[in-house]
Amino acid sequence: MMLSTSYSFSWRILCVVFGMGLLVFIAIRWDVTPWLRHQIDTAIQQQHLDLTYTSLERHGLQITLHGVQFKNPNMPQTLLLDEVKVSPHVLPLLHGKITADVHIQNDFMDIQSLFTYKNHQLDMQNLDASWDVARTQTWLALPSPVQAQGQLYLEGSLTMDVDSGIPQSVDLTAHWQQAGGSMMSQHYPLGDYTLKAHIIEQNIQWNIAGGQALTVQGEGSIHIASTPLPQWALQGNIKIQAAKTSPLASFLTASERQLKLSGNIGHPQWQF
Repeated sequence: MMLSTSYSFSWRILCVVFGMGLLVFIAIRWDVTPWLRHQIDTAIQQQHLDLTYTSLERHGLQITLHGVQFKNPNMPQTLLLDEVKVSPHVLPLLHGKITADVHIQNDFMDIQSLFTYKNHQLDMQNLDASWDVARTQTWLALPSPVQAQGQLYLEGSLTMDVDSGIPQSVDLTAHWQQAGGSMMSQHYPLGDYTLKAHIIEQNIQWNIAGGQALTVQGEGSIHIASTPLPQWALQGNIKIQAAKTSPLASFLTASERQLKLSGNIGHPQWQF
């Protein structure tokens, strides 16, 4: 009986290996680019996405879209991407999962992550992303007299419901390195900051710390709701202290200030 079970199991493994080998052989030997282009265009239409690309390139199982343009009513302007690389994994398909390494890149951001989709749930693991803060602020068209500077790095994992856009789990760490700001031709270096976020029940708990010229330490939460993201309630308390040698000390009437955050993500309010 044990021999029969082992024999059957070995045959299943052999069939899986043969199937994977056949898929790789087809991907290498046959030009499936026209078919892939049709499948991608069909998926874009079915999801009602305002997304276009100039060309599609394939190397083995890896697919690269060049000159991607994506429009969304919630974005301030069209997002232009130099390229989007997708490298699918074959084995997870046997378990009903769509899994792929995704690499997104343009002139102000670089994002890499392992994406897994199953049962209307999107899981992002091994997230590794970076943004040029100044260029990102320009793209966001934020009305601010201060031009932020530095490099923002993000790492961790995120799971969300695709239909509602509500996160199911969050474990993220952001590093703002060489942070600074420019105002009226004057540059103000601030230091390095770290922000961590994770979910507890229906709240995203966050804490922030760091800085040299401007020391920041605080914590708070964002309440997850079924309403659009900009309407999610925000609250927190942050202690701010400027170094005596920093030009920013003249802006603070006391050596240490407490900043209280309230409102929502779309319209945050703060009070000293």
